[in-house]
Amino acid sequence: MNILFVNYGDFTTNSLNHIAGFARELGNLGHGCAVAVPDGKDTLAVVADPRFIAVTYAEALANPRLFPDGRPADIIHAWTPRECVRKFVLACQPAAHARLIIHLEDNEEFLLAAWLKRSPESLRDIGEVELAKEVPSSLSHPLRYRHFLRAADGATVIVEALRRFVPAGMPSDLLEPGVDFAQFRPQTPEPARRRDLGLPAYEKLIVFTGSNTFANEPEMRELYQAVVLLNRRGIPTRLVRTGLSSPQFQASLPEGSSAFV
Repeated sequence: MNILFVNYGDFTTNSLNHIAGFARELGNLGHGCAVAVPDGKDTLAVVADPRFIAVTYAEALANPRLFPDGRPADIIHAWTPRECVRKFVLACQPAAHARLIIHLEDNEEFLLAAWLKRSPESLRDIGEVELAKEVPSSLSHPLRYRHFLRAADGATVIVEALRRFVPAGMPSDLLEPGVDFAQFRPQTPEPARRRDLGLPAYEKLIVFTGSNTFANEPEMRELYQAVVLLNRRGIPTRLVRTGLSSPQFQASLPEGSSAFV
């Protein structure tokens, strides 16, 4: 079976951590897998041991029969119903005649509302002309994404709560992120790691692996506030961060929080 995964961003997006693992295991089972991205094909360099064909949207549209057996995709697994994904799938599906599965990993309406700084309930009140100007291709259109879901043969969800967005009667399955147990397993503490980061042995650690985004700013701010409160209450705690933070987010953080990060 040939499976085309369609991602909303390049190979550096967090979703590729999921897609690459699924493609690797499906390949081990004898299936042909390809991953299509809007652009930035060179970012494939960040994926450890890719076991799939990497293509841009344009390359996939120019050559639908891109799999080793010379046939097009049997299944298109669209990674979220965002606008760039929706438009690409609608363009490539006629040539492939593939079954379509759409994966949900976010509350798409919440993301768009956060981007527009509006309530999710108010999205339906926005006119089509304004939506066309304000909705970027990397987010979902509040009406079109629902039509796109209804056109699918099935859906997968990363958490059960997202099933409420799956059209009634449509087959759906819980698809949790895979875990490479060669890398993620119980291990004994390594004091040298703490020393490298200048972290005393008595400090408790909270690790957040990810960037600050427009959608997670309120929760991130609460996390910083919690670390400040723990230290004020006599519980030495350090927040270890990866990823990027915007200058606006940094400026909004509780006073003195940088000492504990």
